[in-house]
Amino acid sequence: MSDISCSNEDCTVAQTGLCVLNNVVAECSNRIGVVVEDVATADDRALGDPVLAAPAKARRFSPSAALGTLDANAMMRRRPGKIIGILGAPDSGKTASLVSLYLLLSHGRLEGFSFANSRSLLVFEDLARGARSWNAGEQPEQMTVHTELDAGRSAGFLHLKVRRERDQAAFDLFVPDLPGEWSTRLIDSNRTDRLDFLRGAHAIWVMVDGASIVAPDRKMNAIHRVKRLIGRLATMCGDAIPAIHLVVSRLDQVTPDTDTLDQIVKDAVKFGVNLKVHHIASFTEGDSQVRAGTGLSELMDATLSFEGAILTVWPKSNDYGPRQCLRIGEEVAV
Repeated sequence: MSDISCSNEDCTVAQTGLCVLNNVVAECSNRIGVVVEDVATADDRALGDPVLAAPAKARRFSPSAALGTLDANAMMRRRPGKIIGILGAPDSGKTASLVSLYLLLSHGRLEGFSFANSRSLLVFEDLARGARSWNAGEQPEQMTVHTELDAGRSAGFLHLKVRRERDQAAFDLFVPDLPGEWSTRLIDSNRTDRLDFLRGAHAIWVMVDGASIVAPDRKMNAIHRVKRLIGRLATMCGDAIPAIHLVVSRLDQVTPDTDTLDQIVKDAVKFGVNLKVHHIASFTEGDSQVRAGTGLSELMDATLSFEGAILTVWPKSNDYGPRQCLRIGEEVAV
C-alpha cells in the first residue's frame, strides 16, 4: 500500500498498512488517499518463499576436453549415432582432416552437407587454433570416461551432427580423438585393448601421408606399415569389420602413383577388406592450385553411404559371433 493516511490521529495505517479500528483499509471512512495493491502480498506468498524466481539455467558446454565414453554412450542411447575411427601414424593428417572438416562445415562450404550441431565445439576451436597439448607431453593410455578440463587433452570422442542435403538425413558422428602413437603400437605390437570400441564403428579412416608413399627413402616402409595396420584391424574386428577407407593426405603437395595404391588395395583383399581410396587436401601449402578441403566432401559421402557390415542373419553353426541374441530359445545345459 502507498500514499494513504487517516483522519484519525491515533491511526498508523501510513506506517503499518493496518487500520487502528480494524476496518478494511480500502473501505474505511477515515482513509485519506488511494490504496495501491502490491504485486505480491503476505497472503499471496508463504512465509520463507523466495521473493524472486530463480533464473533459468542456461545450457552449458560439456566440461570434458572431449566426450568420454559415458557421454557418447548416453547420447547414442537417445538416438542412433555413428562412430568413425581415424587411425594412422603420427603426422599422417588425422587432426588436420578433422580441423578442415570442422572449418568447412562451420562456414557452410562442405559441399552436400551442412552443420547441424556439436557437443565438442570448444575442442574443435582449440584444435583449430593449433592446440596440441597431450597431458603435459604424456600420451593418454586409455579412452576417458569423463575427464575435466584441467587434466589436459584426453583421448575421447569429438561429436558432430551433420545434415546431408540431398535427402536431409541427419547423422550424429562420434570421432575418437586419438594420438598417432596408438596406431603405431597397434602396428608394432598388436596392442588392441584400447581400440576395442572400433569393433562397433561404422567406418574407419586409415590415414597415410601421401608424401611418405612417394619419397624413395620412405615409400617401402610406409606401404608396409599401412598394409600391416589394415591386417591388424581385420584380425581385431573379425567378421564384423567396418568399411575401411584409405585416406591419402596432402594432395596439395603430392599425388601417389596409381600402381602403388592399386597394390595396397589388392593386398587388403587378402585380409577380407574391400578398401576404398580417397585423396584429400586438408589445407593448401605453397602455390598449389588444389583448394583446401578438397576430397573431404566425397570422403564424407562415401563414409555415410555405407550401411555397415553384412552379417549372417541365420547362422548354420553355433558360432553366432556378434549376434549372440540368436541364442534365445536354445536349450542350454545347466
